[in-house]
Amino acid sequence: MDTGRKAPRIFMPVMIIMCLFLCSCTRTEFSIDQVSLQATAVASHHVQEGFSTLSEGLAVVVGSSSFSAEEEYQVSVHDPSGTFSWEFVAKPTTVAEVPSIVKNDLLLPPDSTLESGAHEIELYLKDGRRLTRQVGFIRPDVHLDANLARIAAFEPLSWDADEDGTWFLHGIPASPETWTYTLYDRFGLPFFSCSADQEYIRLPEFEDPLFRERTGMITAVTLDAKTNILLVLRTFLT
Repeated sequence: MDTGRKAPRIFMPVMIIMCLFLCSCTRTEFSIDQVSLQATAVASHHVQEGFSTLSEGLAVVVGSSSFSAEEEYQVSVHDPSGTFSWEFVAKPTTVAEVPSIVKNDLLLPPDSTLESGAHEIELYLKDGRRLTRQVGFIRPDVHLDANLARIAAFEPLSWDADEDGTWFLHGIPASPETWTYTLYDRFGLPFFSCSADQEYIRLPEFEDPLFRERTGMITAVTLDAKTNILLVLRTFLT
């Protein structure tokens, strides 16, 4: 009996199974430490098109000590009825000393309202694993409506110059909150951020005309600490 020819046929499948087993055993443990949702009131001004919208939305924070700062992660969020869902890819940042993925502009269409109930958050890993969490959310009806009215009253963010030619960012009127301003390029990528509590923000970078021309969108974000609602003002310049 010629056993020498049959041995490779048996050997190869065994090796493949062993490799798959070893690969599955070497996958690192990964867990989601915390997930939170909060309501957002968002006003969006499209300057060139000449129209503005007012939207309700969600901000999501997914925290995990297993996150790698160099990797990007895909996340999806589904509302309780399955009517709306959002998907995005982001790198972790640090929130309260915990590596976290943060997204604050999961918007509903204008005239739609947030739904109370369990939202499903899914985190996809590069090795094919999918981690799922259910997070309860209750729409803060009165407070959200009030903050929508407040954010709607603000003028679009804009570049402007003093009489002496000094450029500044015309932001939110002075208020008790500190607003975080983020500038995005024409491809939607953030390239500059600063915080201020005054209406006119003057920084050396703003004097560079190429810096201003690079800006495709400006956002201003703050948290209403009394209601735990995030206020977002977006201005699209291009």
